Amino acid sequence: MRKAVPRLNIEDYPSVFEFILEFYRQLGWDPKRHELDPYKIKMHPETWQQICSSLLDNWGLEGSMAWMNYGPSGDEGEHYGLELNQLEIGEGAIIDVSRRQMG
Repeated sequence: MRKAVPRLNIEDYPSVFEFILEFYRQLGWDPKRHELDPYKIKMHPETWQQICSSLLDNWGLEGSMAWMNYGPSGDEGEHYGLELNQLEIGEGAIIDVSRRQMG
């Protein structure tokens, strides 16, 4: 499923981790109900780089490294043919686990 990249103002968040969590919430992820696999979310590489650079400017190396480790993947191979500010949420990226029984 294709979606627009959430438009978030980095300065509105006290930490890079709060920014990343809200980024995924804007995509429909609910941490109380869903499992998240960010590697199955692909983003246009220029958009990915713009966000990474903004996080570097705001929070230094910690910000950019957090994005590299926890953010979506840049579609370097352009397999998905994404446009700027567009991402692809692949199958299994957000899985509802709220109904799983504990056993």
